[in-house]
Amino acid sequence: MEELRSGRSSCRVSRRGAFVSSLTLQGMQILKPASDGYVTHGGMSILVPYADIVKGASYVWDGERYFLPRNAAYENNHVDSIHGLVKSAQFSVVYKDEDSIHLEYSLSHSGYPSTLDVHIHYSLSREALNTMISVENTGRRSAPLLCGSHPYFLYEDFWIIYFNEQVRSVFADRSDSDTHSKNISFISKKTDGYYDDAFVGGGEIILVTRDRLIQIRRRSMRFFEVYDGVYADGVSVAIEPMTGSPDAFNNGIGLIRLNPGETFICGFDIEARRI
Repeated sequence: MEELRSGRSSCRVSRRGAFVSSLTLQGMQILKPASDGYVTHGGMSILVPYADIVKGASYVWDGERYFLPRNAAYENNHVDSIHGLVKSAQFSVVYKDEDSIHLEYSLSHSGYPSTLDVHIHYSLSREALNTMISVENTGRRSAPLLCGSHPYFLYEDFWIIYFNEQVRSVFADRSDSDTHSKNISFISKKTDGYYDDAFVGGGEIILVTRDRLIQIRRRSMRFFEVYDGVYADGVSVAIEPMTGSPDAFNNGIGLIRLNPGETFICGFDIEARRI
């Protein structure tokens, strides 16, 4: 486990999955720990080359069908693939200093048409954590790409999410999703039920809870998911920046075609202050 520090802020990063297991900003604990050991049930995981879900754990790319790990089973016995192929990968540390770290992993998988060099850079300041994801196609074939992250933000009593640009809901099972989506002004904690919903737009995302305000500034990550189901443990809400829609490998919403030799870069900042 690698540790970053800047003033009263600190961040712990695992080489396994480039996973952020804890984040403290200005003395405030920001992320919920994973209570059951799964990196997508707490902290902040990196999701490459797909975020969220690939339905049926299968997709067609350039006329060829590929099969992914079947690791998300549901009551109707429909088995999907979820959260990408690097969350258990052993990254190498390219460099590290007191407040930043750069990690690298070469991704090759039978269910994926090419080879990727995945670079993750974290930089910590007194007020914020900056995350940069850089993906280069080092193989000989084009490849589908959807990058994401899965931070669980702690809250007390209530939470509400505001935006500084228009937000629309996304329906991942509809090719005409944009036509049927609706504008969202804000998202707040439900008194019953839970969120596991995708959205697009929003610009800067602002999460307000009883004692803090958290700002999420995204770069080339127009989509996001809001989740506060069972794995949020009733104390957190996941706001997951993504470059495309859930099941983008099948529905194509926001999906990136990364050609050989091309590099895609995206990222986001998490800044927090007391209120």
